[in-house]
Amino acid sequence: APRGAGTPPVPPQLFPTGPDLAAGRVAPLGFLGPVPDTAVVARISQALTTALAVDPQQFAQRDPMFQPGTPSTVAAAWGALLWCAGSPVALTEHPLIESFIPFLTTSAERLHWMMPPDFATLAGYYIHRLGAGDGGGAAHIARVMYEVAAGLRADPRFRPGADALAAITGASLRMVNQDMATVRYGPDAVLQEWRRRCPAEYATPMVRDTAPGEYLRLALYDLQQIVAGLTGPRPSAPGRGHDEVRRAGIAVLAADLQ
Repeated sequence: APRGAGTPPVPPQLFPTGPDLAAGRVAPLGFLGPVPDTAVVARISQALTTALAVDPQQFAQRDPMFQPGTPSTVAAAWGALLWCAGSPVALTEHPLIESFIPFLTTSAERLHWMMPPDFATLAGYYIHRLGAGDGGGAAHIARVMYEVAAGLRADPRFRPGADALAAITGASLRMVNQDMATVRYGPDAVLQEWRRRCPAEYATPMVRDTAPGEYLRLALYDLQQIVAGLTGPRPSAPGRGHDEVRRAGIAVLAADLQ
C-alpha cells in the first residue's frame, strides 16, 4: 500500500475456514477449576465399573504405572481420561482422579503433573487384543474408552479431545471384525485406521500425535498469551517485542520442570 494509505484489509479468501477449526483449541484445564458435575463423575465411575467387569487374566498387563493384577481395561480408561484432559494437571484432589488411585502405583499426593498417553499407546490397548485374536476383548476395551469419552463430553474442559475419542471408539465398536482382518498387516495398519476415524472437526487433539513439533509451537503461543495476561500491558519494545514475553514464559516453564 502507498505510504500513508493505512493497512489494507485482509482478503476474506485468506482466512482459513476448514472443519478442523470449528471445535476450537484443545482445552488445557481438564482437572482445574470447579468440580465437574455429578453426572460427569457418575458416568466415569460407570465406565470404570465396565472396565472392572472382566477376567484380569484375559486383560493382563505389566505396566509399572499400575498395581499388579490391574486389567488393561482400567489402564485404557485411565489413558482415555488423561488424553481427553489435554494438559492433565491437578492442583488439588479431583473426583475423576480419585476413582483410579487404588489401581495406580503413584500416591495421590504426587498426582499433580501427569503425562497424557500418545494416541498410539491409547489405541494399543485395543490393538493388543486384536493381535491376540480376541475380538470380544478388543470390543470391550473400545467400549470402556467410549464410555469415558462420552461421559467427559458434557464438560467443556475436556473438549474437543472427548469428542474426538468418542467418535473414534464409537466407530471402532462397529468395525471390530474389519479391524480383526486389518491387524494381520501389523499394528500400524489398525492405528492408521483409528486416525482416519477421527472427524475433521475434532482433529485438533490429533496434532499432538501427528505433528508434535507444530503442537509444541502452538503451545508456546498459548504460553506467551498467558504470560502477557499475567504481566499486563507493557510498553512496546522496538523490533520483536513479543520475543521477550515468550522467553519469560519458557523460563518459567523450565524452572517448573526443574
